Amino acid sequence: MALMTANASVNDVLVKTVARYILARYTIPYTPDMHVRCVAHIINLVVQAFLAGLDEAPDPDEEDLFDVIEDYLIHYDVEKDEVHKAMEDEIVDTEELKKKDIQIDEDEVATMGEASPLKRDVRTRWNYTHAMIERADLLEDVVNTWFFETKELHGVMLSVADWKSLKQIGAILEEFTKATFKISHGGMPTIPFALPVFVAMEFHLKKFSDDAQAFSYKVRAGAKAGLAKLKIYADRAFSNQYYLLGTVLHPNLRTRWFSKLGQGKPDESRVEALLHHVAETYKEEHPAQNNHEDTSTFTGLKSLAARSRDILEDICDVDIPEATKITSQQTALEDEIKRYIKFEGGKGNLYDPLAWWKARTPKSSVIHGAAFPTLARMARDFLAIPATSVSVERGSSRSLVTSVEISGHP
Repeated sequence: MALMTANASVNDVLVKTVARYILARYTIPYTPDMHVRCVAHIINLVVQAFLAGLDEAPDPDEEDLFDVIEDYLIHYDVEKDEVHKAMEDEIVDTEELKKKDIQIDEDEVATMGEASPLKRDVRTRWNYTHAMIERADLLEDVVNTWFFETKELHGVMLSVADWKSLKQIGAILEEFTKATFKISHGGMPTIPFALPVFVAMEFHLKKFSDDAQAFSYKVRAGAKAGLAKLKIYADRAFSNQYYLLGTVLHPNLRTRWFSKLGQGKPDESRVEALLHHVAETYKEEHPAQNNHEDTSTFTGLKSLAARSRDILEDICDVDIPEATKITSQQTALEDEIKRYIKFEGGKGNLYDPLAWWKARTPKSSVIHGAAFPTLARMARDFLAIPATSVSVERGSSRSLVTSVEISGHP
């Protein structure tokens, strides 16, 4: 059993209270591993710590901005912002007009320019700071001209060094935007990607914190503050059996993924021992049953699979032969685990691990779930654990909308 919550201290008390009730009612003992913390919230805390290191946000230990923004939009998508689109349509290319000898009113163009250069300030939960920086970078010349020609803005003009720092900050935030976008998708198991996201964030921040030649002291200080906050939650995650097994039961990762990690992280042999221990428990508590040959697959994330390599595809890549032969269903548990960790059955769609468990190997009529019966049962349990509350919140929002539509009352 696992309980997934955001990282507010009140939720620590809530989880322990619920655990006492479950112990009394169902004799299920509480362990700290039962508390799975929202990865999207952790990313937000890391970014806030980074911005606090730049003196651009309060320390998350003193004021968690998530408490303020949790009711905002999860992501900002400029393509769906009708107000911004209307503003973009009003942009006038003065050079093109002059080339066509069209007379223009310079005062009118200047007024229109006040609305058009930057995205409007939209309150969103995760990624809007990065969106504004990205847009400012794109329109650097326009912004500089605007500031220069507007006397009231001379005191806040950005220097060359300011623009360089802004671009570096944007480069740091870009990876966090990608990570939150990936981890926030509904309909996709998220627990297998929690540890890879932590590793990717660690690599990313270290790149900025360690290079004194390329990055300013302020940017490096912010990156180090983000790393310190990340380490707190990453250490908890890498010691949590739910995260470890959720990763192992992804057919593209298995135990082999852990061989890529450095010191201070669980190695492949330790994770394999955990897999053996839990599988033996499952074997005892859940005797073998007939496996239904459900060959349906989840197809809602084809667009993700079709994209170019991204933050998760890079960090999740494991150099293992694609396919080996599936053998008999009637095997001992030891043999089942050995075949699985050697990548029998090959890899599947990174963003659709459940489909692999229901698919057949091209060279056999045996579906993977039947070839690995104990591990398949574990996969159904562990891959169902959410690593982020985003999909739950989306479901709550949909339920509220449906309730209003049916009843006519909020």
